[in-house]
Amino acid sequence: MSKLPKILSFMDIYLLSLGYIIGAGIFVLIGDVSKYAKSLSWLSFIIAGLFALIISTTYIDVSTIYSSNHGDYTFVKDTLGEIPAIIAILLLIGIGITTNSTVALSIGKFLSPILSLSPLVIAFSVILLFTGINCIGVKETTYYNHICTFCEILGLLLVCIMGLFFHKSSLPKIPTNINIPDLLYSSVLAIFVYSGFESTVKLTEEAKDPNDIPKAIISSVITATFIYVLVAIAVVKCCNTKTLHQSAIPIVTMAKMFFGSNISKLFYIIAMLSISNTLVISILGTSRMLYSVSREYSILNIFNHVNETYDTPIYAIIAISILSIFTLLFKEVEVLASITSYLMFIIFSILNICLISVYNNEDIQNKLKNNWTYKLNQGKPILPIIALAVNLGMLGFGAYHHFA
Repeated sequence: MSKLPKILSFMDIYLLSLGYIIGAGIFVLIGDVSKYAKSLSWLSFIIAGLFALIISTTYIDVSTIYSSNHGDYTFVKDTLGEIPAIIAILLLIGIGITTNSTVALSIGKFLSPILSLSPLVIAFSVILLFTGINCIGVKETTYYNHICTFCEILGLLLVCIMGLFFHKSSLPKIPTNINIPDLLYSSVLAIFVYSGFESTVKLTEEAKDPNDIPKAIISSVITATFIYVLVAIAVVKCCNTKTLHQSAIPIVTMAKMFFGSNISKLFYIIAMLSISNTLVISILGTSRMLYSVSREYSILNIFNHVNETYDTPIYAIIAISILSIFTLLFKEVEVLASITSYLMFIIFSILNICLISVYNNEDIQNKLKNNWTYKLNQGKPILPIIALAVNLGMLGFGAYHHFA
């Protein structure tokens, strides 16, 4: 059996998690959130951040119980049996594949007018490009992630600083009549820009210290929340929240307001780096999941091979990329994004049901006792129950909004 090298430090894992979370969502979705929450957009991101923190505690506990890249599969198998575990791992791999296709198509549609090429051709090409980077080595992947993540954070902080301290405008007053349904719906929209932390556990076997995984998850969610709230405050201070959603990339619209049209073009590049960062990390996490679970079934042994030259599971990476290319046939970003979201809430719900059912087990409690989540729970599955309610609520709300 081939093993992956343990070369990822806490900072590597933290930046991979943060880079995946920030991704492209905040660059695009801030306009839609402000459309509904208006001057309370910052509150929407706080609410969504709290939801994300609650949901992330499940993955923190799972990574503590099982120190492997497919700990979620093992957890479901030990709790509910092999068939539900197979369904769970297929859902998880499906999330990764549809994420890859969604992001690649987004890049394709963005670059199509510039390059005069079909969005599908561009999407196909970028999947091949980032497949190559992943095959070369995990360190090379993390180097690319570091560059993209620093660019994302720098760009967002520049917009925040200009908006909060140099733009001649004042913060709007908090309205006396708050539209609760609109505020909650904007929070539902905002929670999607926090997805990505769940992929962090897929790096467990390459972490120098597996205990860095839960630390990186909670740190990246908190950091993302801080950045998102600052961006939201700058938006409501400087922009017309009624029309901002009409902009393809609202952050670029703000940059143009502050720096002029020439410099604002740099923010298009930052947005592209942000989107591509999501793709490269998604291929990384999904391939590691396939590599790890292949040890459970002899028929999948080929995906358990680690290349001796690059120390990467090349066959697993290539398999995930081929499946991602096939799902490009859906062609519509919105369809792929909605499929990804529904799959995500379903798998989160399954993991929470498992955690609730075994929480009082003595062996499980002994493994969790050193976690801060255990202290908050007081030995009872309080956070998993809340997380399950949040997941089912989001799933139900999304279905209602889609079919209503």
